[in-house]
Amino acid sequence: QQAEYVLYGTYEPFSVTLTHIINNKSGVSFTSYSHTGLPVAVLAQGVGSEAFGGYYDNTEIYQKLAAMLEIQ
Repeated sequence: QQAEYVLYGTYEPFSVTLTHIINNKSGVSFTSYSHTGLPVAVLAQGVGSEAFGGYYDNTEIYQKLAAMLEIQ
């Protein structure tokens, strides 16, 4: 039980293994279990804050910031 916790944390071993297989097949890799492809909650205050108020993929955050700063 303790060894499984050290290897997988609070994740199910089957889910971790399946995720690794899919990631390897698609060329995606993560350096830790705490960084995943899941959307993250983003909130903001100030100018442009209306663009942030929900859950976003990390690439969406870049796109929103680039648009606000008029970066191509």
